[in-house]
Amino acid sequence: ILEARCVACHGGTAGLYLDSYAGAMTGGNLGPAIVPGDADASLLVQLQREGHPNSLPANELDWIIQWINAGAPEF
Repeated sequence: ILEARCVACHGGTAGLYLDSYAGAMTGGNLGPAIVPGDADASLLVQLQREGHPNSLPANELDWIIQWINAGAPEF
């Protein structure tokens, strides 16, 4: 999902690199984007819920939330 929907803007620009697992875990200018085990504390989820310019469809955001709450394991 991140590769398909987010990397166009966050794959070397916008201060957040979602083009790799390491980049996603590092976060960006606003701090950690993903807090493993805590989707509610993850900026990625917070910003999506607030209406990010390219918001994910609800089903994809739900999958991201489940993945983060499961500890955000690397695939």
